[in-house]
Amino acid sequence: MKKILFVEPILAHYRKDTFNQIFSDKRFTFKLIAGDRYEGIHSAIIEDSEILKYRFVNFLGIKLFFLVGTFRYVRTYKPEIIVCSGVDFHLLHTIFLFIYIRMFTKTKFIWWSHATKGNQGWFGFWLRGLFYRNSHGVFVYNSVGRENLLLMGVSKNKIEVLGNALNYNDYGFNHAESEVKLINRPLNLLFSGRITTSKKLHILKH
Repeated sequence: MKKILFVEPILAHYRKDTFNQIFSDKRFTFKLIAGDRYEGIHSAIIEDSEILKYRFVNFLGIKLFFLVGTFRYVRTYKPEIIVCSGVDFHLLHTIFLFIYIRMFTKTKFIWWSHATKGNQGWFGFWLRGLFYRNSHGVFVYNSVGRENLLLMGVSKNKIEVLGNALNYNDYGFNHAESEVKLINRPLNLLFSGRITTSKKLHILKH
């Protein structure tokens, strides 16, 4: 069976169902590594995951993170495929890991990303595209991310749109369902933000 390794900043609680479903596929062997906490958010724990510690440095006022043990785990586990969270220049281990994997191994490297344009201007946009273009593939959460990747010059054959996910037991639905079924109970939404056109609150009227 092929070994697949997921590398996440943290194991977000709302994605536990997603990984449990992925890991239930017996055609592959899965492992996941993530940080114990990131920007104040603690990592959840599931079977076949290993929680590691971050080290960080401040460079020109920018906080940069490195997940200690990432390379040791990769060398020990020897995965055929690595699926890593999207390009984030704050997460140094993901950048170094990508360069190492693509230059020195035959392991396939796939990004799983929101594929945002970032806030580093045209150079950051170009640099993100460089990392995405030279991967073996990119999973994105929606069509907006897909369009961003196409603008970055990523081949459409490398892009696969996967809906984001929520834990069914916690929220009552996830991306796998075609519709949300509400049985004799109201749907309450909590919104925090400025009431502007860009927030698209008008869709709630429909």
